[in-house]
Amino acid sequence: MAEYTTVLLDFDDTLVDTESLKNKAFDHFVSDKLKRPDILRKSGQSSIAVLRAGLSGEDSDVVDKICFDYNKFQFEFMSSSINSSNILFDDTVRFIEFLASSNFKYTVVTTSTREVFEMVSRKAGIIAYFDLAKVVTKSDVKSGLEKPHPYPYELAMSKLNVSKKECLIIEDSLSGLLSATDSGADVCFLNRKGESKDFDLNQVKYEVNGLDEVVGFLMK
Repeated sequence: MAEYTTVLLDFDDTLVDTESLKNKAFDHFVSDKLKRPDILRKSGQSSIAVLRAGLSGEDSDVVDKICFDYNKFQFEFMSSSINSSNILFDDTVRFIEFLASSNFKYTVVTTSTREVFEMVSRKAGIIAYFDLAKVVTKSDVKSGLEKPHPYPYELAMSKLNVSKKECLIIEDSLSGLLSATDSGADVCFLNRKGESKDFDLNQVKYEVNGLDEVVGFLMK
């Protein structure tokens, strides 16, 4: 019998190869639109949180308008760049189909807005695999409670009506790992690129290079 009943999945760079596109969109916006190339986003960070931090001395209404404009810009930039052949990892569909056929509960917890999540999932051809009411996006989380705060994962557990002891969280970024470990659930670090992280890996239960490796310990 499996130790876990539920798998909570990060989205960007876990199921879909989008972080490079997000970084390009962000760099274009801050350099060309804002003329603020000093505002830097790291993979896995909420773009809006980074913008708000970089613009902390500005009028709040101005910052709100910039963030609104950025969300629109990012959506259009990514929408024009994505198709199923350039966005899905080789193991994504195989892993989701394994979860569904093995009767695991699962959902996505992402720092993307709901609009971006649904657009990317639709273009990637995987949106039908998800119960959208159970997906947790940036749009579902108040400012200040995004990853690395544990709240997004706590919200996902509540939506699925499961306890932290039933869950395995699969994450790839520093902010995601912090959010996941602080939620109290077991965590699997998905290290697709073999990168080192400024994170105490003693806090995670597993480290893998691809989703196929996860199947083995889910079925123990």
